[in-house]
Amino acid sequence: MKKNSLKNHEIDIFELSKTVWDNRFKIFIILIISLLIGIGGNHYKKINKDILNLYSLSIKKSKDQELTDLKNLSDSLGSKITVTAILQKFIEEVMDFDEFLIASKDYIKPDESVSFSKILSIDLSNSYNDNLSTSSFLGYKLNFEWDNDSEAKQILVRTLDQSLENLRNSIFKELENNLALTAKNEKDQDLKKLVFLEEQRSIAKKLDIEEYSEFNNMPYSNSLFNKNLSKNVNDLTYLRGYKSIDIQINQIKKRKYSHLFKIENQIKNLKGKKIKLVDYNMNLVEKNSLIKSINLTKDLFIAISIGLLFSFIYVIIVFNLRV
Repeated sequence: MKKNSLKNHEIDIFELSKTVWDNRFKIFIILIISLLIGIGGNHYKKINKDILNLYSLSIKKSKDQELTDLKNLSDSLGSKITVTAILQKFIEEVMDFDEFLIASKDYIKPDESVSFSKILSIDLSNSYNDNLSTSSFLGYKLNFEWDNDSEAKQILVRTLDQSLENLRNSIFKELENNLALTAKNEKDQDLKKLVFLEEQRSIAKKLDIEEYSEFNNMPYSNSLFNKNLSKNVNDLTYLRGYKSIDIQINQIKKRKYSHLFKIENQIKNLKGKKIKLVDYNMNLVEKNSLIKSINLTKDLFIAISIGLLFSFIYVIIVFNLRV
Protein backbone atom coordinates (compact mmCIF):
# COMPACT_ATOMS: atom_id res chain seq x y z
CA MET A 1 0.00 0.00 0.00
CA LYS A 2 2.79 2.37 0.97
CA LYS A 3 4.75 1.42 -2.14
CA ASN A 4 1.81 2.26 -4.43
CA SER A 5 1.35 5.62 -2.67
CA LEU A 6 5.04 6.41 -3.06
CA LYS A 7 4.92 5.34 -6.69
CA ASN A 8 1.92 7.59 -7.40
CA HIS A 9 3.72 10.49 -5.68
CA GLU A 10 6.79 9.93 -7.84
CA ILE A 11 4.63 9.81 -10.94
CA ASP A 12 2.96 13.11 -9.93
CA ILE A 13 6.32 14.84 -9.54
CA PHE A 14 7.49 13.45 -12.85
CA GLU A 15 4.30 14.53 -14.61
CA LEU A 16 4.54 17.97 -13.02
CA SER A 17 8.15 18.35 -14.12
CA LYS A 18 7.25 17.19 -17.61
CA THR A 19 4.40 19.71 -17.72
CA VAL A 20 6.76 22.54 -16.76
CA TRP A 21 9.28 21.45 -19.38
CA ASP A 22 6.71 21.09 -22.13
CA ASN A 23 5.39 24.58 -21.40
CA ARG A 24 8.75 26.25 -20.77
CA PHE A 25 8.38 28.64 -23.68
CA LYS A 26 4.94 29.75 -22.52
CA ILE A 27 6.26 30.26 -18.99
CA PHE A 28 9.17 32.23 -20.40
CA ILE A 29 6.76 34.41 -22.38
CA ILE A 30 4.67 35.05 -19.22
CA LEU A 31 7.82 36.15 -17.34
CA ILE A 32 8.94 38.39 -20.22
CA ILE A 33 5.51 40.04 -20.40
CA SER A 34 5.54 40.64 -16.61
CA LEU A 35 9.05 42.08 -16.82
CA LEU A 36 8.06 44.44 -19.64
CA ILE A 37 4.99 45.56 -17.68
CA GLY A 38 7.23 46.31 -14.67
CA ILE A 39 9.69 48.35 -16.76
CA GLY A 40 6.84 50.19 -18.47
CA GLY A 41 5.19 50.99 -15.16
CA ASN A 42 8.47 52.31 -13.78
CA HIS A 43 8.91 54.54 -16.83
CA TYR A 44 5.29 55.73 -16.55
CA LYS A 45 5.86 56.80 -12.93
CA LYS A 46 8.90 58.82 -13.95
CA ILE A 47 6.99 60.64 -16.67
CA ASN A 48 3.63 61.17 -15.01
CA LYS A 49 3.86 60.97 -11.25
CA ASP A 50 7.27 61.69 -9.80
CA ILE A 51 8.36 64.93 -11.40
CA LEU A 52 8.96 67.52 -8.66
CA ASN A 53 9.98 71.15 -8.64
CA LEU A 54 12.86 72.28 -6.46
CA TYR A 55 12.44 75.85 -5.22
CA SER A 56 15.44 77.67 -3.76
CA LEU A 57 15.33 80.97 -1.89
CA SER A 58 18.25 82.92 -0.44
CA ILE A 59 17.56 84.18 3.08
CA LYS A 60 20.11 86.74 4.24
CA LYS A 61 20.67 88.70 7.41
CA SER A 62 19.28 92.20 7.45
CA LYS A 63 21.45 95.31 7.34
CA ASP A 64 22.59 96.78 10.65
CA GLN A 65 20.88 100.12 10.00
CA GLU A 66 17.52 98.35 9.62
CA LEU A 67 17.72 97.23 13.25
CA THR A 68 19.31 100.29 14.87
CA ASP A 69 16.30 101.12 17.10
CA LEU A 70 15.84 97.50 18.07
CA LYS A 71 19.51 97.10 18.98
CA ASN A 72 19.51 100.30 21.02
CA LEU A 73 16.49 99.13 23.00
CA SER A 74 18.09 95.78 23.62
CA ASP A 75 21.34 97.40 24.77
CA SER A 76 19.46 99.68 27.19
CA LEU A 77 18.01 96.58 28.85
CA GLY A 78 21.38 94.92 29.25
CA SER A 79 21.03 92.40 26.42
CA LYS A 80 22.67 92.31 23.03
CA ILE A 81 20.96 91.54 19.75
CA THR A 82 22.67 91.12 16.37
CA VAL A 83 21.47 90.67 12.79
CA THR A 84 23.19 87.28 12.69
CA ALA A 85 21.42 86.11 15.86
CA ILE A 86 18.05 87.23 14.46
CA LEU A 87 18.67 85.35 11.20
CA GLN A 88 19.59 82.24 13.16
CA LYS A 89 16.37 82.48 15.20
CA PHE A 90 14.35 82.90 12.01
CA ILE A 91 15.86 79.75 10.50
CA GLU A 92 15.12 77.84 13.70
CA GLU A 93 11.53 79.10 13.56
CA VAL A 94 11.13 77.92 9.95
CA MET A 95 12.74 74.54 10.55
CA ASP A 96 10.60 73.54 13.52
CA PHE A 97 7.99 72.79 10.78
CA ASP A 98 5.07 74.13 12.83
CA GLU A 99 4.38 76.93 10.37
CA PHE A 100 4.96 74.64 7.37
CA LEU A 101 2.50 72.09 8.75
CA ILE A 102 -0.21 74.74 9.04
CA ALA A 103 0.58 76.22 5.61
CA SER A 104 0.50 72.85 3.81
CA LYS A 105 -2.36 71.10 5.65
CA ASP A 106 -4.85 71.89 2.85
CA TYR A 107 -2.60 70.22 0.27
CA ILE A 108 -1.60 67.03 2.11
CA LYS A 109 -4.00 64.10 2.38
CA PRO A 110 -4.73 62.89 5.93
CA ASP A 111 -3.45 59.37 5.16
CA GLU A 112 -0.40 60.60 3.24
CA SER A 113 2.98 59.98 4.86
CA VAL A 114 5.20 63.04 4.48
CA SER A 115 8.80 63.59 5.54
CA PHE A 116 8.94 67.34 6.18
CA SER A 117 12.72 67.33 6.55
CA LYS A 118 13.03 66.06 2.96
CA ILE A 119 10.49 68.50 1.50
CA LEU A 120 11.82 71.57 3.32
CA SER A 121 15.53 71.84 4.02
CA ILE A 122 18.17 74.43 4.79
CA ASP A 123 21.75 74.55 3.63
CA LEU A 124 24.45 77.15 3.32
CA SER A 125 24.75 78.62 -0.15
CA ASN A 126 28.08 77.97 -1.83
CA SER A 127 28.65 81.71 -1.99
CA TYR A 128 28.06 82.13 1.74
CA ASN A 129 30.46 81.69 4.58
CA ASP A 130 29.41 78.95 7.01
CA ASN A 131 31.03 80.60 10.03
CA LEU A 132 28.33 82.47 11.93
CA SER A 133 30.88 84.44 13.94
CA THR A 134 32.44 86.16 10.92
CA SER A 135 31.22 89.32 9.25
CA SER A 136 31.40 87.60 5.86
CA PHE A 137 28.51 85.32 6.76
CA LEU A 138 25.51 86.39 4.69
CA GLY A 139 22.79 83.81 5.09
CA TYR A 140 21.20 80.53 4.15
CA LYS A 141 19.49 78.93 1.19
CA LEU A 142 16.06 77.42 1.72
CA ASN A 143 15.20 74.42 -0.49
CA PHE A 144 11.61 73.32 -0.99
CA GLU A 145 10.30 70.39 -3.07
CA TRP A 146 6.74 70.29 -4.38
CA ASP A 147 4.90 68.99 -7.44
CA ASN A 148 2.49 71.90 -7.98
CA ASP A 149 3.79 75.35 -8.79
CA SER A 150 0.89 77.46 -7.48
CA GLU A 151 0.57 75.38 -4.30
CA ALA A 152 4.30 75.61 -3.68
CA LYS A 153 4.35 79.40 -3.79
CA GLN A 154 1.36 79.69 -1.45
CA ILE A 155 2.89 77.24 1.03
CA LEU A 156 6.26 78.98 0.93
CA VAL A 157 4.78 82.45 1.40
CA ARG A 158 2.55 81.35 4.28
CA THR A 159 5.37 79.47 5.99
CA LEU A 160 7.83 82.35 5.82
CA ASP A 161 5.27 85.03 6.72
CA GLN A 162 4.08 83.12 9.77
CA SER A 163 7.65 82.31 10.84
CA LEU A 164 8.55 85.98 10.53
CA GLU A 165 5.52 87.01 12.57
CA ASN A 166 6.35 84.48 15.29
CA LEU A 167 9.96 85.69 15.35
CA ARG A 168 8.83 89.29 15.66
CA ASN A 169 6.48 88.41 18.54
CA SER A 170 9.20 86.47 20.35
CA ILE A 171 11.67 89.36 20.04
CA PHE A 172 9.23 91.90 21.50
CA LYS A 173 8.18 89.42 24.17
CA GLU A 174 11.82 89.08 25.16
CA LEU A 175 12.21 92.88 25.30
CA GLU A 176 9.12 93.19 27.50
CA ASN A 177 10.35 90.43 29.79
CA ASN A 178 13.76 92.09 30.08
CA LEU A 179 12.09 95.41 30.88
CA ALA A 180 9.95 93.78 33.58
CA LEU A 181 13.03 92.10 35.04
CA THR A 182 14.99 95.37 35.01
CA ALA A 183 12.12 97.20 36.73
CA LYS A 184 11.83 94.48 39.37
CA ASN A 185 15.57 94.52 40.07
CA GLU A 186 15.66 98.31 40.43
CA LYS A 187 12.63 98.37 42.73
CA ASP A 188 14.02 95.53 44.82
CA GLN A 189 17.28 97.42 45.19
CA ASP A 190 15.41 100.54 46.28
CA LEU A 191 13.39 98.57 48.85
CA LYS A 192 16.60 97.15 50.31
CA LYS A 193 18.08 100.62 50.39
CA LEU A 194 15.00 101.97 52.19
CA VAL A 195 15.28 99.30 54.87
CA PHE A 196 18.95 100.19 55.37
CA LEU A 197 18.29 103.94 55.49
CA GLU A 198 15.46 103.50 57.98
CA GLU A 199 17.86 101.62 60.25
CA GLN A 200 20.54 104.31 59.88
CA ARG A 201 17.96 107.04 60.57
CA SER A 202 16.88 105.26 63.73
CA ILE A 203 20.49 105.16 64.92
CA ALA A 204 21.01 108.85 64.11
CA LYS A 205 17.80 109.73 65.94
CA LYS A 206 18.84 107.83 69.06
CA LEU A 207 22.26 109.51 69.04
CA ASP A 208 20.59 112.84 68.40
CA ILE A 209 22.65 113.39 65.23
CA GLU A 210 20.49 115.84 63.33
CA GLU A 211 22.97 117.00 60.72
CA TYR A 212 26.44 116.15 59.54
CA SER A 213 29.38 117.76 61.36
CA GLU A 214 33.13 117.21 61.60
CA PHE A 215 32.64 116.14 65.19
CA ASN A 216 30.23 113.44 64.11
CA ASN A 217 32.71 112.35 61.45
CA MET A 218 35.65 111.98 63.84
CA PRO A 219 35.91 108.19 63.42
CA TYR A 220 36.81 108.78 59.75
CA SER A 221 39.93 110.69 60.79
CA ASN A 222 41.29 107.71 62.70
CA SER A 223 43.46 105.76 60.27
CA LEU A 224 43.24 102.56 62.29
CA PHE A 225 39.45 102.89 62.44
CA ASN A 226 39.33 103.49 58.70
CA LYS A 227 41.47 100.45 58.00
CA ASN A 228 39.29 98.14 60.08
CA LEU A 229 35.91 99.42 58.85
CA SER A 230 36.66 100.48 55.29
CA LYS A 231 34.55 97.61 53.96
CA ASN A 232 31.56 98.61 56.09
CA VAL A 233 31.69 102.39 55.65
CA ASN A 234 28.02 102.38 54.61
CA ASP A 235 27.18 101.31 58.14
CA LEU A 236 28.22 104.83 59.23
CA THR A 237 25.53 106.51 57.15
CA TYR A 238 23.81 107.58 60.37
CA LEU A 239 26.68 110.09 60.87
CA ARG A 240 25.17 112.16 58.05
CA GLY A 241 22.29 112.97 60.36
CA TYR A 242 18.64 111.95 60.21
CA LYS A 243 17.60 115.06 58.27
CA SER A 244 19.83 114.15 55.36
CA ILE A 245 18.71 110.54 55.54
CA ASP A 246 15.05 111.65 55.54
CA ILE A 247 15.63 113.57 52.31
CA GLN A 248 17.12 110.49 50.64
CA ILE A 249 14.29 108.27 51.88
CA ASN A 250 11.67 110.66 50.47
CA GLN A 251 13.47 110.81 47.13
CA ILE A 252 13.44 107.04 46.81
CA LYS A 253 9.77 106.79 47.78
CA LYS A 254 8.81 109.44 45.22
CA ARG A 255 10.90 107.91 42.46
CA LYS A 256 8.77 107.48 39.32
CA TYR A 257 11.19 105.37 37.27
CA SER A 258 10.59 107.59 34.27
CA HIS A 259 13.45 106.00 32.34
CA LEU A 260 11.63 102.65 32.48
CA PHE A 261 8.40 104.19 31.21
CA LYS A 262 10.39 105.79 28.42
CA ILE A 263 11.74 102.38 27.36
CA GLU A 264 8.22 100.91 27.58
CA ASN A 265 6.93 103.62 25.20
CA GLN A 266 9.82 103.00 22.85
CA ILE A 267 8.91 99.32 22.69
CA LYS A 268 5.26 100.19 21.94
CA ASN A 269 6.27 102.64 19.21
CA LEU A 270 8.67 100.16 17.66
CA LYS A 271 5.93 97.53 17.58
CA GLY A 272 3.94 99.78 15.28
CA LYS A 273 6.79 100.09 12.81
CA LYS A 274 7.67 97.73 10.00
CA ILE A 275 11.06 96.17 10.75
CA LYS A 276 13.02 94.16 8.22
CA LEU A 277 14.31 91.42 10.50
CA VAL A 278 15.68 89.25 7.68
CA ASP A 279 16.25 89.82 3.99
CA TYR A 280 14.60 87.69 1.29
CA ASN A 281 12.67 88.35 -1.90
CA MET A 282 9.95 85.93 -3.05
CA ASN A 283 10.32 87.26 -6.60
CA LEU A 284 13.83 85.79 -6.67
CA VAL A 285 12.81 82.19 -5.96
CA GLU A 286 14.75 79.82 -8.21
CA LYS A 287 12.87 76.88 -9.72
CA ASN A 288 14.37 73.66 -11.09
CA SER A 289 12.55 70.50 -12.20
CA LEU A 290 13.81 67.18 -10.94
CA ILE A 291 12.72 63.55 -11.12
CA LYS A 292 12.31 61.79 -7.85
CA SER A 293 14.48 58.69 -7.60
CA ILE A 294 12.55 55.56 -8.60
CA ASN A 295 13.32 52.14 -7.14
CA LEU A 296 13.66 50.11 -10.36
CA THR A 297 14.88 46.99 -8.53
CA LYS A 298 11.77 46.92 -6.38
CA ASP A 299 9.46 47.32 -9.39
CA LEU A 300 11.23 44.53 -11.31
CA PHE A 301 11.13 42.21 -8.30
CA ILE A 302 7.38 42.74 -8.00
CA ALA A 303 6.90 42.18 -11.75
CA ILE A 304 8.92 38.94 -11.76
CA SER A 305 7.12 37.69 -8.65
CA ILE A 306 3.75 38.27 -10.32
CA GLY A 307 5.04 36.52 -13.48
CA LEU A 308 6.15 33.49 -11.47
CA LEU A 309 2.78 33.38 -9.74
CA PHE A 310 0.88 33.36 -13.03
CA SER A 311 3.30 30.77 -14.42
CA PHE A 312 2.68 28.52 -11.42
CA ILE A 313 -1.09 28.88 -11.78
CA TYR A 314 -0.82 28.08 -15.50
CA VAL A 315 1.28 24.96 -14.85
CA ILE A 316 -1.15 23.68 -12.19
CA ILE A 317 -4.12 24.13 -14.54
CA VAL A 318 -2.36 22.34 -17.43
CA PHE A 319 -1.14 19.56 -15.12
CA ASN A 320 -4.62 18.92 -13.74
CA LEU A 321 -6.05 18.78 -17.28
CA ARG A 322 -3.42 16.25 -18.32
CA VAL A 323 -3.95 14.04 -15.28
